[in-house]
Amino acid sequence: MNNGYQLSGDQALMGAWYQLCGAWQQLVGQGGPDLSGPGASALAHGVYGDPHGALGHHNGGHRHGQASGLQPRAWLRDMAPPTMANRQVLPMNTGTTPVPIASTAQITSRPQRVAFRPERIFVSSNDIGGGGSAANWIINDITIGNRSQFAQSGALPGDMFSNVSIDSFVTFETAQTAMDVVMIVTYQGATEGGTPFYGSIIGTAAV
Repeated sequence: MNNGYQLSGDQALMGAWYQLCGAWQQLVGQGGPDLSGPGASALAHGVYGDPHGALGHHNGGHRHGQASGLQPRAWLRDMAPPTMANRQVLPMNTGTTPVPIASTAQITSRPQRVAFRPERIFVSSNDIGGGGSAANWIINDITIGNRSQFAQSGALPGDMFSNVSIDSFVTFETAQTAMDVVMIVTYQGATEGGTPFYGSIIGTAAV
């Protein structure tokens, strides 16, 4: 490989690789090889090279301006890091179906998002005809997939997740797309005929 200057075999090989892949464009202005001095090689004058357009004008061995040439089809670049993580809400309720006194209901939701990580659970204080307290509910279990989020079997008071509490300070596992997120609750209020359960989960989804 000779473009007016004799290059070693390694230099010629690297020059050809950068020409074909277009990686020289990433090196410009980032501490890469000097493409503007008297030793400028085919790196700057190859198939995709344009020392006066893509690389800027040469003046006394110094480059002026930034690369603005068209990037080749084979241009290599690092994958961009994730830029979107949205706060999402997941409904957890029985709708209009009441849960009778001392009865248990299983509420299942399937988040249609990628990597939904629950961060906060809310239990409504609404209790038609009752005391209006999240304490009227017992949380028997919360599962993501087939894994309980409790450290051991047991039940939690509903007011731990009251919608008027500051935070529950609980960490949950991540639910993948369409994975079951299940809450099992028991109504222990005094409303005759029972009352519907209204809750929700706030979390972060990858997209």
